[in-house]
Amino acid sequence: MDKEEILKALKKLPPEERLTVMETALKELRKELHLGGHPPAENDAEKPLAQAAEALVTD
Repeated sequence: MDKEEILKALKKLPPEERLTVMETALKELRKELHLGGHPPAENDAEKPLAQAAEALVTD
């Protein structure tokens, strides 16, 4: 699935479900980055996951 297909699929979900999917994806990405030896950026570490997910959904 490419980026466009993922965004189209997300837009078909209700906002609450979309947010849940984004929060889960962000948590998984953080785990992957941490396991790869990349600490989260200072600003990202201070943001709640829900706020970051909402920003991604509205972009």
